[in-house]
This record gives sequence, structure tokens and C-alpha cells, in this order.
Amino acid sequence: MRRRPESLTTRTQQWLESADTIRETGIIYGACAFAFLYLTAKVLQSLLF
Repeated sequence: MRRRPESLTTRTQQWLESADTIRETGIIYGACAFAFLYLTAKVLQSLLF
């Protein structure tokens, strides 16, 4: 089903109202941050050693 595009602020507010979405987003961001730190450590290790 198609909806008219709403303003980004309205969409974000509706999106943030969902606790499930917040939890899932936290997991996604946590995984991305972990992967980013892991890759950064690997790159630094390869450069230093």
C-alpha cells in the first residue's frame, strides 16, 4: 500500500514512537559500530605491524 511521502520530521517521530523499532535500530547500530571498530582495529594492526 502506498502512502504519500510525509515530512522527514513526521516520519521520524512516528518511527521513534515504536519501541520495537528503537530496539531493532539499537541492535543494528550496535552491530555496525562493532564491525566498524573491528575493521578499524584490523587496518591499524596491518599498518602498524
